[in-house]
Amino acid sequence: MARVLKAVGHPLRLQLLERLAEGECSVRDLVAELKRPQAIVSQHLKVMRNGGVVIHRREGTRVIYALAHDGLLNLLTCLATCQSHCLTQGGRP
Repeated sequence: MARVLKAVGHPLRLQLLERLAEGECSVRDLVAELKRPQAIVSQHLKVMRNGGVVIHRREGTRVIYALAHDGLLNLLTCLATCQSHCLTQGGRP
C-alpha cells in the first residue's frame, strides 16, 4: 500500500492518475494536456510504473500509458472524498 501511495503522492502524479482514469493516453498527449516538459512527465510516469500504478505499451514510436488496474479509480474516489470532507475541516471529520 505504501508503494502505491508513494507512487501517487505528488501533485503532478495525481494529475496524471486523474487523466489516465479517463482512458489510456500517449506521453505526447499527456505533455500537451498538462503543459509540462516531456522529461518531467516521463520521470513521473516512471515512478508510477515502478509503483505498479500504470502500465505502458509501445505503438511504433509512441508510448501509451494506462492505469494498471481499475481499482485505482476507487483510490481516486477515496482521495477526493477525504479532500472534500476531512482535509478541508482542519483534519477533523
